[in-house]
Amino acid sequence: MFGFFHKAFSQYRKADLKASYVWYNRTKTIPSPKSPHQQQSLTISYLTDSCGLSLDKAISASKWINLKNTEGPDSVLKLLKSYGFIKSSIATLISKHPHCLMANLEKTLRPNIEFFESLGIVGESLTNTFWVRYSQE
Repeated sequence: MFGFFHKAFSQYRKADLKASYVWYNRTKTIPSPKSPHQQQSLTISYLTDSCGLSLDKAISASKWINLKNTEGPDSVLKLLKSYGFIKSSIATLISKHPHCLMANLEKTLRPNIEFFESLGIVGESLTNTFWVRYSQE
């Protein structure tokens, strides 16, 4: 007798789950994610336009990072410029170490830059020292 109820109940349950699934799929809205190609083109255009990389270097660097938005990288560029990094130095740094665009400002970049400044390393010396330090991490 229990076998009959179990079989009947499990059939009902499966049908109910299928109906719920169909209803859920019809009612939910899925935001359309950007395709990998669109994200890749955002990364390449950002590297060329904002960072000053050539197209070849931007394509090469884009293999290491994938930008979903430009808020973080914009903050990194702003920070580097505020400490005296010039556009060509930034372009060289990013072409060699593109992952620095994704770095945490408060935990990584700013403490490193401030450490070197506390040692009296500023200007172009800071840029050169920062490249060496960043390449060791």
